[in-house]
Amino acid sequence: MLPKKDTYEAVYQGFRWSVPEFYNIGVDVCDKWADKGDRLALIYEDEKGRTRRYTFKDLKGLSNRFANALRAQGVDRGDRVGILLPQCPETAISHLAIYKLGAVAVPLFSLFGPDALQYRLANSGAKAVVTDASGVANSGYRIGPAQIEDCLLKHPAVAMSAVIGKPDAERTEIVKAFLVLEPGTAATEALAAEIQDFVKTRLAAHEYPREIEFVDALPMTNTGRIIRGELRRREVEKQR
Repeated sequence: MLPKKDTYEAVYQGFRWSVPEFYNIGVDVCDKWADKGDRLALIYEDEKGRTRRYTFKDLKGLSNRFANALRAQGVDRGDRVGILLPQCPETAISHLAIYKLGAVAVPLFSLFGPDALQYRLANSGAKAVVTDASGVANSGYRIGPAQIEDCLLKHPAVAMSAVIGKPDAERTEIVKAFLVLEPGTAATEALAAEIQDFVKTRLAAHEYPREIEFVDALPMTNTGRIIRGELRRREVEKQR
């Protein structure tokens, strides 16, 4: 319901979008619910009646792995990625992974023919396509596809969760990144160094963090937003 104003012009002038400083839709719809126990996110039943259940924690880990896999294939922020899949869990995981990268998902209808698919992929400037064997055959493309299962096994379920920065008005460098690891992933200096080396090849010098710290959890509001002020307070306490 619109607020009570005398005129449309008054409503228009008084309206303001509430845009957070940092936002990622993949994190918003999935990751922020993953630490609330084994909360069910998705139930999938295939044509043979077999059922698979996924918690938000499951989807978080799988989408993080696939995001890392896509990045290793050269997909980066702003790139268009086609999704040519039927209605299945892999479709949801692909969307989440693409959003987490800051890339742009291009949904494609599985019943499109080769001409329709090639037009949309070329017109959108898609850098990659996530599909299955049927999609590869239907698209007319013959580009050596990477197997999703192999990608998920090779890449860790790790994603950058928060950054703190701008210690003063003149500096814009990101000082530290806090990373939350999936269970079973060891927090080692070697892993931190590997992540540092990786982000340096993907981000500008002022964008990548100078330090990395592994934490068990991040301070969150009831709505799932990261409390960055609390992270800054902790850093100040450490320096005293």
